[in-house]
Amino acid sequence: MTEKELKQYLEAFYAGESTTEMERALTDYFLSATEVPAELQADAAMFRAMGRIESDVPADLERRIIDATVNRAPKRIFRRTLPFGLATAAAAALLLVTLHNAEPAASPYREVTDPEEAGAIAMQVCEKLQNTVNKLTILNNLPI
Repeated sequence: MTEKELKQYLEAFYAGESTTEMERALTDYFLSATEVPAELQADAAMFRAMGRIESDVPADLERRIIDATVNRAPKRIFRRTLPFGLATAAAAALLLVTLHNAEPAASPYREVTDPEEAGAIAMQVCEKLQNTVNKLTILNNLPI
């Protein structure tokens, strides 16, 4: 194999456009070559490794795969899953009935409609906030 042909085959291989014959020729070349150019040493190592692990595909492999996947008799799953499905349906129904019949919880807050009362509550909240800020300011200014 010429160096030009070798590089063309390698380019086709790395582009995913090589044929089986091209790949076999590359493998045969690298397995039998005694001297390989320095820039092709990595390629040689890869093809030598691929050549060692190449094996023939059994003739009946396709039939065995089809038998194991497509032609396999379905398992009897119904007997095992039916009780779990019924239990799940019963739990879901119980949850829906419970949620439907539950009364909403009473709110801990009351609605304030009087503007003066709302202002007084707001002032109390502001005073509590100011006291907390003052305490934190005092604590932060203490020497440690």
